[in-house]
Amino acid sequence: MEDSTKKIKKDDKGNPWGCAIFQYFKAMAPEIADDLEIVCQKGGIGCAEDKKRLIKIANNFLDPIRKRREEYEKNPDLIKEILINGNKKAREVGKKTMQAVHAAMHIDYKKILGE
Repeated sequence: MEDSTKKIKKDDKGNPWGCAIFQYFKAMAPEIADDLEIVCQKGGIGCAEDKKRLIKIANNFLDPIRKRREEYEKNPDLIKEILINGNKKAREVGKKTMQAVHAAMHIDYKKILGE
């Protein structure tokens, strides 16, 4: 997927569905993607203009994520706590899942090992 190589001039008709830039608009700004699709297909906007607009949208989309990252970066102990708690929860879920798998497959390791 790429930006439209067939769209050479600003007013050339484009194919937004074959354009990576349009896919980012669909993901980060779906409220304007439908209108952008129509304008692109009619040749009403150029790829360079789209990219400049996307940069602003992407930065607005990513700013809250960047701010959260900065907060976590300042508090490594919180990160360790989150990882430890997540690991504990994953082990509990995994243990229950494996118990269900063993029961479904009629595997009893205590019998197999002679315990």
